[in-house]
Amino acid sequence: MRKAIYLTVIFLTFFITKIVLATSTPQLLINEIMYDPQGADSDHEWLEVVNISENQDYLLSEDWRINDGSNHVLEVVQGDLTISHGEYWVITDDAEVFLQDYPDFSGTLIDSVLSLNNSGESLMLSFDQGQTFFATTTYQVELGAGNNGRSLERIDLGQSWQESFMLGGTPGQANSQAQVNSAPTAAIIASPTGTVDQLLEFTASSTDPDGDNLSYLWNFGDQGTSTEMATTHSFGQAAEYTVSLTVSDGFLSASATRVVIISQTAVERAEEGEEDDNNEQQANIVYSNQMVINEIMPNPQGSDSDAEWIELYNLSQSRIDLSGWLLSDSTDRRYEINQEDFLETTIEPFGYLVVLRSQSGIALNNGDDQVQLYQPDGSLLDQVEYSAAVEGESYAKIGGKFQWTNRPTLGQANLISQIEQVEELFCPEPEVIYITKEPEVKSEVDNNIEFDLADYAGLMISEFMPNPAGPDRAEWLELYNNSSSSLNLAGWFVDDQAGGSTPYQLPNNTVLEPFGFLMISQSDSGLALNNSYDTVRILDPNQEIFLAVDYEQAKEDFSYSFDLINEEWFWSAAVTPGEVNQPALTEVLTEQKLALAAEQVEYPVYTVNQLKELDKGEQASLVGLVTAPPKLLGSRVMYLIEPDFSAGLQIYSSNGDYPDLKIGQLVEVKGKVSEVQGEKRLNLVKDQPVKILDQIEVIDPELMAIDDIGDELIGSLVKVSGELVERKGSNYYLDDGSGEIRVYLKESAGIDSPEVAEGYIMTVQGVLSLTKSGYRLLPIFEDNINVGQIAGESEEFDLVEEEVVIESDQQNQQIIKTLLMTAGGLLVLLSGLVIKLKFFK
Repeated sequence: MRKAIYLTVIFLTFFITKIVLATSTPQLLINEIMYDPQGADSDHEWLEVVNISENQDYLLSEDWRINDGSNHVLEVVQGDLTISHGEYWVITDDAEVFLQDYPDFSGTLIDSVLSLNNSGESLMLSFDQGQTFFATTTYQVELGAGNNGRSLERIDLGQSWQESFMLGGTPGQANSQAQVNSAPTAAIIASPTGTVDQLLEFTASSTDPDGDNLSYLWNFGDQGTSTEMATTHSFGQAAEYTVSLTVSDGFLSASATRVVIISQTAVERAEEGEEDDNNEQQANIVYSNQMVINEIMPNPQGSDSDAEWIELYNLSQSRIDLSGWLLSDSTDRRYEINQEDFLETTIEPFGYLVVLRSQSGIALNNGDDQVQLYQPDGSLLDQVEYSAAVEGESYAKIGGKFQWTNRPTLGQANLISQIEQVEELFCPEPEVIYITKEPEVKSEVDNNIEFDLADYAGLMISEFMPNPAGPDRAEWLELYNNSSSSLNLAGWFVDDQAGGSTPYQLPNNTVLEPFGFLMISQSDSGLALNNSYDTVRILDPNQEIFLAVDYEQAKEDFSYSFDLINEEWFWSAAVTPGEVNQPALTEVLTEQKLALAAEQVEYPVYTVNQLKELDKGEQASLVGLVTAPPKLLGSRVMYLIEPDFSAGLQIYSSNGDYPDLKIGQLVEVKGKVSEVQGEKRLNLVKDQPVKILDQIEVIDPELMAIDDIGDELIGSLVKVSGELVERKGSNYYLDDGSGEIRVYLKESAGIDSPEVAEGYIMTVQGVLSLTKSGYRLLPIFEDNINVGQIAGESEEFDLVEEEVVIESDQQNQQIIKTLLMTAGGLLVLLSGLVIKLKFFK
């Protein structure tokens, strides 16, 4: 008994102390302000409050306000009402938008109305409805954080501020500290050789440990410069040039150099040789080895003499002059390519030259024959042999090997009918057309590139085709960049399982754009994927494994695809090269099977209230009246109400495919129950169309008190009237004396903003919806809003016949006085009992 009395005394003493402290000025500071967010300010502004007391807690009540020139109420939408020592409150203009901007925020979030001036203003808090203020803070644009994605952070207890070092600021956390700047790295990717006037590519493979934006300065050693990350340059004279690159983050810089040897072109070398010894000099010329026989048509439909042809292809990034090159068949006849038969004998990079039989005089046999390509010095460069030719089919190089195809592609990329859906992508290496008789120097990727693996977290294998229908030469694989930054893949590799094919190195100019795809065909990579078991791998420039995907028993004409939503691999008949993969299906159904399956699904009929009690995922059918036709309150949303107007519901279509619906139409819908932000809705089934049954007049709802609004009215038509107490953008806050509600004008409804100010009386009708910050009313049409006179200029508007009003300050003081008197009386009584027990036992 004695112990209980002691504890009660202690509790009451603590209670009285807390009540007294609650009437004194809270030791809170406005600690951080996002007054001018990057981009649009509306709904994205916020400020942070911190408790700087030693051990005092403060309780947020309905009397608290934030003042930015006007007083605004505060409503907790996440967290609790108490702020303890060292804790933070974040007060935001729109809680929903804030949580979208800061999805990881888990602290106390308070919704209010903010309209912060971008040039500066004073902010303050009040715990007595704006009678007195504390935590007064003044900010100015000169302090920083103006439209650059950063916030203003308090440095000390005075009025010293800094621009946040972190983009987005630090809401609900300690303010950011200055970080030590690290220098960027610099690396050059470029060919070490070239010829006079040849356009060479130069790429800065540079990173910054701090993620700072970088600037680039190239000096090509011939007075040429550039400030691009990736650029091109040509040199006018044969010489050895030292190319330098300087990379800067604005404070620190790094440099790199590369020597580039530029030779004269073969034409110039030949002209010089004529002055000395033309024959001796000609023997020192090495012609390009990047021309190939790409496709031949030995047995065309109709006359062979008119339609036979041979196609040559330039594999390199350089122009090649074929004047003087030779073609032949199995006979001794040779045809020399010349400028009289062609308007242009110089073939562009990755270009084609088609030689007709009428030009060459070469008659290809329909049986066994061959085509040979010779360089001007008589050296055999390429040879293709074939057996019996099928009429109308060409013999084309696909996947690195020749095969017959019924889809001839004269002067275009080769195709076969089985792989017409495969996207062709060439990623060739640069080559010099003519070089002197010295060891051949090819462009190679610098494998000592410095890179940060963290920058490549979004790089993934998204799909590959290991077992296409028909020849497996139509295999391909797809890489995907699941990030918002470009990825430089120069020098990276793709490969199959270790010990299989030779790893394929991606070319110097390979950049994978944000959320982009990179298709790699077998004809480019040379990778041969096994049908029974294999692995597809990505290797970094040091040939270390970055990512590997294993598979077994490849299904014919199925791709192995990654589902980003469910994060799982699956075999898919819906092949999507260069596109987002379709979700995994346990069974591939034809449209007829889908329709049959849909017919077999049962959709029990429910009322709106019954449907709201169903679990998510349950199938249901509903008959209701259209209150908000599609598109007005959302591109995929409409609202229905029970025919007796008792309850309403949101209807959602994933593709927004609705018939032309009007208010008052009685319709039948079928779908699955879902829930968004606590509001139940029906997701329509794609193959179950909305059925229009009848047309019924929709009666306007009766005027009701805001305090009477509850969850049972979500989705229904509601009508309220009250005084406009706050307005921010498309949000209007009405108070009818019983409570407050937010009216929100959706842009899709096309309702003009009413010309009102605080104090006006507004009567609004609309659909009641639920958000994380509470109820909101969504008007549907222009006439759903009626504006009356300013409050006080006409008779007072009451929702009840008689009401006794106690002024807020008097009411608070009376409550505190009553509590203190009651607690004091109990304390005196209990103290007497303690004395009695101690001295008169």
